[in-house]
Amino acid sequence: MRPRVCAAIIRHNSILMVQHRDANRDYWTLPGGAIEAGETPEQAAVREVQEETGLAATVVRFLFEETYLNGTNVCYCYLLKINEDQEATLGYDPEEAHLAADAHLLQGVAWHTLESKKDDGQVKQVIQCLAMLNRSWIVY
Repeated sequence: MRPRVCAAIIRHNSILMVQHRDANRDYWTLPGGAIEAGETPEQAAVREVQEETGLAATVVRFLFEETYLNGTNVCYCYLLKINEDQEATLGYDPEEAHLAADAHLLQGVAWHTLESKKDDGQVKQVIQCLAMLNRSWIVY
């Protein structure tokens, strides 16, 4: 298992999320994925956002890390910012380029209000980190 990253991009009190669908689940999550060989976690977060949402982003700061798979792997979460004039578009995982679009894990991209996703595990941690930093989420 390779360490993973996720990216929190917040604009106008909303957070950007991607929809994943597989045979067992359909859910919204933060953009992200595995760190590639020779890549820093920050570089991976920027790359994953570009691949999954088409957005050019820059890292603002590290937010938190969490373990998963019974503590056998780790995910690093970063706050990223984008230019206001960019619009997110549905991307794809290059490893799935050979598959039909409806067979891709990535099925959607959308802005969700922080209030509507406040119970999502990662979004909850993002909100807590930003509150501790006394940051306004409207800025990003």
